[in-house]
Amino acid sequence: ELMGRAIAGLGAPGFLTDRKNVFIGFVAEVFAANPSQVEGWRQIASRQPQDVQDVVKAALDLDGPVEVFARKYESVAQNDRCWGAFFASGNPDHLRRLAARMHLIGEADGAKFWIGATAMWSLARNVSEHPAVRITLAAYRPDADGITRGLIDRVLDGKPEETRTWLTGLWKARTTPADKPGQILVNGVPGGGERSFQSSETAPSPSQMGPAFGPKP
Repeated sequence: ELMGRAIAGLGAPGFLTDRKNVFIGFVAEVFAANPSQVEGWRQIASRQPQDVQDVVKAALDLDGPVEVFARKYESVAQNDRCWGAFFASGNPDHLRRLAARMHLIGEADGAKFWIGATAMWSLARNVSEHPAVRITLAAYRPDADGITRGLIDRVLDGKPEETRTWLTGLWKARTTPADKPGQILVNGVPGGGERSFQSSETAPSPSQMGPAFGPKP
């Protein structure tokens, strides 16, 4: 009954704006845990506005959290879905997957950088809000590689705006014109070092960073 009311509530004007993937992850996690009730919830969704129907359809198409969150394919949208799934179930595996993507800020590919950056910022922003985030990161830290351990330490410092400024600085350094490649130091990261980025990419606007750049449904 609660889930039925929640699905109906998604139809409130503007409620899903910039948060569809968070709720796709949330709904997918709940559906996977309650397969016998999915058809009833799907019927409720069919009477809601189109954007709600789209969220429920996308959740059904994901074929459950094992397929959704364990696949190798990664994206900013996937980060958002991990948060939605975590908020639905409290399963720390979703947070560990986010932490495991943070190292992508060292990749030369711009899309991969933003997967890592949004994962890191979202963890930094939520670490003080949700004790489970801090507990999960502290438990995951010993198993992480050196670079990821350093990034976890930065997140656990509990200074999200400093983390955001640092990530923005990394992006600006890597978008130096190709004839003047930027050399950036991933400072404060054990096992890190200088990384050269050559790119003419344009930095995305804050709205393009996606809800994972600090999701708080």
